[in-house]
Amino acid sequence: LKKFRLTGTNTTMSMLREVFGDDPSVVYGPSCKSGPLGGDAQLVALAVTGQVGGCIFFIDPMDAHPHSADIECLVRQGNVHNILMANNPCTAHITMNT
Repeated sequence: LKKFRLTGTNTTMSMLREVFGDDPSVVYGPSCKSGPLGGDAQLVALAVTGQVGGCIFFIDPMDAHPHSADIECLVRQGNVHNILMANNPCTAHITMNT
């Protein structure tokens, strides 16, 4: 992940900052709101304006999400704009290691 500019929802960005800290080789992009508060929609806006080239976005298929429409929009716009989408750990692992 260090070779990419990291952008995500507030929850994800907090986790990334815990993992990478102040590592000078890590470039942090904008932090969006939490998913249920519109963060997924903010990620869609970044994606459709060309500010996101790839997206690792794990979706728990066994859990209902109150913001499922935003999640579906993110996946749909990723396909529309030909953005690399990794929606599960296996796809993300293969994507990061090729």
